[in-house]
Amino acid sequence: MRKLKVIELLKNLKEPKRDTQNTIVDNNEYEDYIDFKNQYHFSSHKMRKPLIESAWEENADIVQMLLDFDCDINEADRFGRTALFVACRLGKKDIVNLLLDNNADHSLCDENQQSPLFVASREGYDDIVEALLQKNADVYQCDVKGNTPLLVASSESHSNTVKILSRKMTDFSKYNNQGQSPIFIASMKGKEKIVKHFLSFLGENISQTDNEGRSPLFIACREGYIDVVKLLLRNHASVSQSDWNKRSPLFIASAEGYHDIVNVLIQNNAEINQCDEEGMTPLFIACDKGRKEAVEILIQSGADLNQTDLKTRTPLYTSCRRGFTDIVKLLHKHGATITLCNNWGGSPLFIACRQGHFDIVEYLVENESNVSNGDLNGNTPLLVASENGYTKIVTYLINRGADINQCNLYKKTALHLSAVGGHIEVVRVLLKKGALRHLTDKENQTSFDLAHKKSYDDIVKLLRPDK
Repeated sequence: MRKLKVIELLKNLKEPKRDTQNTIVDNNEYEDYIDFKNQYHFSSHKMRKPLIESAWEENADIVQMLLDFDCDINEADRFGRTALFVACRLGKKDIVNLLLDNNADHSLCDENQQSPLFVASREGYDDIVEALLQKNADVYQCDVKGNTPLLVASSESHSNTVKILSRKMTDFSKYNNQGQSPIFIASMKGKEKIVKHFLSFLGENISQTDNEGRSPLFIACREGYIDVVKLLLRNHASVSQSDWNKRSPLFIASAEGYHDIVNVLIQNNAEINQCDEEGMTPLFIACDKGRKEAVEILIQSGADLNQTDLKTRTPLYTSCRRGFTDIVKLLHKHGATITLCNNWGGSPLFIACRQGHFDIVEYLVENESNVSNGDLNGNTPLLVASENGYTKIVTYLINRGADINQCNLYKKTALHLSAVGGHIEVVRVLLKKGALRHLTDKENQTSFDLAHKKSYDDIVKLLRPDK
């Protein structure tokens, strides 16, 4: 009876009905026909390949029967997938063994150059991997991305599969198109056991980098896997090896805020002030990202509090810019200078005013920051606070002695800048505090003129010359 159904299937596949939509045959005529429309992995097409469909359904007797009928064992669907590929992909061990016993070609790949061994390794089907290796499947065969079975097994954290594949290998440094080696991928995934396994084979290749110059230690630090970091360091991974952007493991751990890793790296003699290509130190980037615990460790370990990046910005400056009040106070408490400016002359107070961080503005002024110092364009803290509409900061600065009518190189006052920005509350405060409305800028325009051009009617009413 089953044989008759197979014959009927073959007949229907050769002569599909044309009057039905989204099906190949009428299920009333052949109730066992497999509709793959909703099946995972084969949802986008009708294979119409009896051997492949039978492998999918794990019908070993039909597979054998089709082989007895001299069905092409290596026939592929339009995506290049053979029956052996399908069986390996889905973990159909009995079908795999049957096909291999009938000399199925295990080197045939799908359209992505993924071999049967590749997909079995990716899924962690150890028995199938063993069976393929016994038939001398190529353990180094890559897919289109350059990934080998070992790489993909490492990526999917199949530690036993990794061990099985390793027994057939001599080269463990082979990398994919991104330059990622097996130990790199295992480190990136935080798989300590797999990393430990590879360490017994690698020796000096422990610090092999990917295409971005990142070492296994670097990537483990970036992802926060402290056990892997410790393991790599015990095996003499370079603690100072940087990526192509000159970022060290300590730099990236500081940026991500992994303070426990920061501590371990420093204990292993990481260079604490090593800069990236923009001149930023680990302390600078930790401050920039608001990683307070990492900042504390770096300070306690002797990091230079006033070392600047290429734009001459200090860690305290960037903390003010980002609004991290606790870090600003921490840096100042340990001796960071609060008056150092960037290469445009902008002070920490200047940037805090521009970004609207009132608590930091208040702290800096109370600790003797000069409220009148401007940048290279003559813009003072009051000017940038007015320009950006920070009423509370404007009021505070005036109360602390800021010159309300001080202008920049373009002769614009705080009133000019608040008017052109449409900040009516700031305009009110400035007028109340005695700002002169008749002052003109380099283009001979008053604050009234600027507001009028912008059609800020409410501000125009406040600034009318006849008032």
